Amino acid sequence: MKKREINKEKQKLKKTSDFKMIRFARYICIAFVLIFLFYVSLLVSTVQGDFAKLFETNLFVTVGFIISALNIFIWYLLKLVNSNLEDYKNIDSCKVQLILVSVTQIILFNYACAALTIFSLIKYFKWNQRISWAELKKQNQTGVLIALGIGFAVMVVLAYTIVIKAMTI
Repeated sequence: MKKREINKEKQKLKKTSDFKMIRFARYICIAFVLIFLFYVSLLVSTVQGDFAKLFETNLFVTVGFIISALNIFIWYLLKLVNSNLEDYKNIDSCKVQLILVSVTQIILFNYACAALTIFSLIKYFKWNQRISWAELKKQNQTGVLIALGIGFAVMVVLAYTIVIKAMTI
């Protein structure tokens, strides 16, 4: 990137270094996955069977695995957002990605990660200018954001469909 482009991207940020909140949100996503795996291992020992029997008897474990898979993906996405912010690349796209992550985490009841991503949106970004679709198109980020939004929507719908099915049984 040219120095002029870097300065233009820097002006979209309030704070230009030390993106700790995003890093903490990544840690919470992985902690959620590890806690869930520990919980499942305890459940398997009480069911006196294997994972297949646990999945047959408890659909909420299936939902937990879907949410854990989504949290692993969000961990990787936050890692990319952090590196883009440190390199001052795709700032508008990073802002939209953090908004999508915040909404998804609120819907999936991971309030700690949602709070950290919302706090990072407030702390790191300036909100005096609108996010331009033309700017995102110029940076070739529209496809990424559309795929991300659709992927999050599919995972959320899948998780809630299983929850509804489990409640009707």
